[in-house]
Amino acid sequence: MTTNAMASAPAAATNNANIKEVDYYLNPTELFRWINYRRWDGARSRAQSHPDESSTWIVSRHNTDGRILWRHLPLHLICMQKEAAQGVLDESDVQSVVNSRQMEQLMDVLLDAYPEGASSPDDQGMLPLHLLLSKAEGEPNDRVINLLLSSFPNAVDIRDKFGRTPNDILRESCEAAGAGGNGGGQTSDRCRAAFRALKRARFVADRITTTIRDESANIVAAVQHEASNERGASQKIIVRLEEELSNTRKEMEVRDVREREVQSQIQMMKHQLGSLEGKLNDANKNLEITKKERDELLFNNESMKSNLDNHNEIVARVRKDAEQSRSSDNEIIANLKSEVSTAKAMTEALESQLRSRFTNEEYLSTTVSDLEEQLEELKVRHEHSTKKHQHDMDALTADNKRLKFSVDEFTKKNTQLQDTPNMIDYKSCHRHMSVVYSRVSVQNVPNLLSTLISNVQYLKRHSWTKSVLLRNHYKVKIHYWRMPRQIVLEGRVLLRNFGMSSNNSELPLRKENG
Repeated sequence: MTTNAMASAPAAATNNANIKEVDYYLNPTELFRWINYRRWDGARSRAQSHPDESSTWIVSRHNTDGRILWRHLPLHLICMQKEAAQGVLDESDVQSVVNSRQMEQLMDVLLDAYPEGASSPDDQGMLPLHLLLSKAEGEPNDRVINLLLSSFPNAVDIRDKFGRTPNDILRESCEAAGAGGNGGGQTSDRCRAAFRALKRARFVADRITTTIRDESANIVAAVQHEASNERGASQKIIVRLEEELSNTRKEMEVRDVREREVQSQIQMMKHQLGSLEGKLNDANKNLEITKKERDELLFNNESMKSNLDNHNEIVARVRKDAEQSRSSDNEIIANLKSEVSTAKAMTEALESQLRSRFTNEEYLSTTVSDLEEQLEELKVRHEHSTKKHQHDMDALTADNKRLKFSVDEFTKKNTQLQDTPNMIDYKSCHRHMSVVYSRVSVQNVPNLLSTLISNVQYLKRHSWTKSVLLRNHYKVKIHYWRMPRQIVLEGRVLLRNFGMSSNNSELPLRKENG
């Protein structure tokens, strides 16, 4: 379709007798102009004064090939507005509140003038409710949703071109708004109100469907009852007609007998023909009348048979419809039974999971109590061992201080001896070493032996005699019983290196380590 062809089209094109269309560019309605200018109050007045424009479709076509770009009712155009979809976000904004109330009043007037608009999809298969929820952005206007659902509750089950129901569109919008905002993915109060409105609409739609189903069942039952009554009446009529037919046949037989008798009498009374001509004529007239009556009865019988055949066809059709409805009811009952069995199986599985979970929780609580007891016992042991180690550390610290003091004194003496090797007072050195040996405990034996080695090496360089070493050995032997086994062995090796004897009588070994 070209532009010239569209210009020659009538002002209000109608595809069907009850559907009006106008072109968006050539002849839009005044109601559309008010809506396009966002003058909601003027649009409401126009819809009240010209209600037929509420049902007029506004169509936009391509300039070259004439294909439809979009096709909307005034109700679709309002539902595509963000103000109608979201309502008032800030109650303190007076202008927003006024615009929102005017749009709601306009939608109320449009639905009152053309209620079918709530159930009319656009060229993309989108209902006004689909368009409204698509523009909500997580803040749906539950007042407008209730207006649309009150006009068409079954909209909750209708899918758009993407296969989404209004409930799916609302969930996607609320989830997107919750994930992108500061709410941490929580559903807003408006979303919950919209979900409740959709739930109520689904309940109303189910109630309407149930009511229609019950009314249909009652109508079918009434038709079946009427058919049974008509069948009984038809049977009674047939019985009565058969009785009348049998009576007629009997009468005809009687008349035939009479006719034969008359003929026999005529044959027998030919000589009385002149006198009986009048009677014969009367008999012939009666015969003709009887034939006519017989023909009428036969015609009536045929008409009754045709009526009976029609009644039989009606009864067969009603039986067929009843069997179809019974089979559909049986399928619904079978589906419900399967769903009930599935629900029972899921319930049993959940109960088994709960029982296993309760058992695990009891086992975990028992284990936790045992671990707490062990932890308390370990705490007591730790405190005891801490105290013991602290005591041992204090003792070792005291011994270490004494050892450092002794080593310092011995180092000073050794320095003095190294500085004056020709003026050694051997007796005082021997006495000092004996005092040092008597002060050193078992823990200081390795340091004592190292000091002894250094002194012996020094004495060996200055040609000490073995008598001095024997005396030192004798002093070492005094404390020998308190030395561990390893230290005794090291002492023997040390003495053996200097050529001294280390038999069992001089260096006896202790049997236990201690």
